[in-house]
Amino acid sequence: MNILFVLYYDFSTSSAIHVHNFANALQEQGNDCVVTVPLNKEEAGAWIGKDIRYRSEDYKDVIDPSFSFSNGRGPDIIHAWTPREIVRKQCVRLKSKYPDCGVVVHLEDNEDVILAKNLGLPTEFLELIPDELLNEITPEALSHYRHYKKFLEAADGVTIIIDKLLDFVPEDKPHFLLWPIVDMEKFHGHGNNHRIDRTTREDLGVKSDDFVICYTGSVHSVNYREVRSLYLAVALANREGLSVRLIRTGRNEYDFLSDNDKWVRKYCIELGSVERDMIPTYLSAADLLIQPGRNDQFNAFRLPSKIPEFLSMQRAVAIPNTNIGRYLKDKKEVVLLKRGDSLDILAAIKLLKENESLRKRIAFGARCFAIDNFDKKKIINNLLRFYQKVIHQ
Repeated sequence: MNILFVLYYDFSTSSAIHVHNFANALQEQGNDCVVTVPLNKEEAGAWIGKDIRYRSEDYKDVIDPSFSFSNGRGPDIIHAWTPREIVRKQCVRLKSKYPDCGVVVHLEDNEDVILAKNLGLPTEFLELIPDELLNEITPEALSHYRHYKKFLEAADGVTIIIDKLLDFVPEDKPHFLLWPIVDMEKFHGHGNNHRIDRTTREDLGVKSDDFVICYTGSVHSVNYREVRSLYLAVALANREGLSVRLIRTGRNEYDFLSDNDKWVRKYCIELGSVERDMIPTYLSAADLLIQPGRNDQFNAFRLPSKIPEFLSMQRAVAIPNTNIGRYLKDKKEVVLLKRGDSLDILAAIKLLKENESLRKRIAFGARCFAIDNFDKKKIINNLLRFYQKVIHQ
């Protein structure tokens, strides 16, 4: 089967990691995959790593009349990775070129909430904006409040990253719950015994008695409050006499701390953007992996890409009681954050720092959940069956 993934940005995004894993796994089973991005196809290796088994192309390349898959044909499936305007417009062009191929749209966010936050408006105001003005103020990097819904209506099928996104799937539209694939060999702790990576801790200047938390994620206009809560929890823990350090990777795309932030940042090791292959190393150095956040209209409709990786690492994990947290057992597979504010995160830190046996129990449960739910073979076989259903319906 020829499968064309259409990404909304280059390979530096979390979405690109998901697509990379799916495309590699599909290639392994004899399919031919191409991943197309608006620009910078040559930077795939810099962000994703060296193990790339599919072809990457810029948008203009796949529209070119000379483009084809290795068998000389066009795509059987176009998988639009989210209904953002830049993807929708590219898919319109592709569908015009390949009218007989199936189109599947992937949903991974509450698109209305993200658009409203970026426009600085309450979500309910979007319905009131006239078409002409909405066309003018909607960036191509986001989903158009009306166009994306028509895009879903016209699609042959929809994949969703979390069940709550069914709220946006048109009635009777074929759909499939598509959870991410995790490389279980790469994200497996430090060696087969899952011991703490002391060498990396020493290299980062962590003291032997420090309790280490790791968070791998950028800060942007939608999540800055929850990342700030994590930083504040770490600062509060140290103020109470607990020796807690935070290792964090990712970009700061939003100023989430005040100008006088030295009192917080002195407990944090901020590594910025790092090579993708280094993420498991930093996770291995941690005692606890935390995804901050609360149960709101943003978090309920997504599955942060780092959580499946956290669960795979055989480490204690704390996550919000929303999205995939609804599938996990509190104190057995994770610690569920009820409110997600700094005091809630502080309580989780205290609980796990003082209870090594609980940390080990949660770590084992998390790894078992990951093996059961992010298995490459099972997910890809089900995805291929869904593609076949879409093509032959």
